[in-house]
Amino acid sequence: MELDDKEKIEVIDKTIETLPKVKADCERCGFKKAYYWMAQTRASDEAETKFYECCKCGKRWREYS
Repeated sequence: MELDDKEKIEVIDKTIETLPKVKADCERCGFKKAYYWMAQTRASDEAETKFYECCKCGKRWREYS
């Protein structure tokens, strides 16, 4: 099946940012913004763990609440 020009989708940037960004200092490169997400890594009655990923170099780290 051939698509005409109206039905084609142009992909400009293949990386889609779906995670929120926050101010956070990366220890590796010093960049001041990181993506973050939270996950339950311990017992359900304990606080979630917040994970970060540097927007520049990709270093990941976590913060326990």
